[in-house]
Amino acid sequence: MPHKTYINELKNSNTAVLFIHGILGSPRHFEKFVTLIENKVSVYNILLKGHGGSVTDFANASMQEWKDQIADLAKKLANKYDNIYIVAHSMGTFFAIETAISYPDKVKGLM
Repeated sequence: MPHKTYINELKNSNTAVLFIHGILGSPRHFEKFVTLIENKVSVYNILLKGHGGSVTDFANASMQEWKDQIADLAKKLANKYDNIYIVAHSMGTFFAIETAISYPDKVKGLM
């Protein structure tokens, strides 16, 4: 899995798993977990802005942009799915917790 967002959005699914990597991480950190997700669950393994590229790309990104990126995606997922599970690492856990607080009726679990 390259350093890019991986999405497997299933049409009839009411459940999604969102993977959020940590600082200096990438979706590659979760590639083994993604293969364990049932094929009836949508998967969103995202790449935070500035990660997976050059030092310049990373230096031009900010914590606020990452927060906004996750908030925008969380809103989309909350509007589309009844059940959201979030798997996060390091800095990604801060965004996971914020998402769970914002959508307590939709986020069913954090890991």
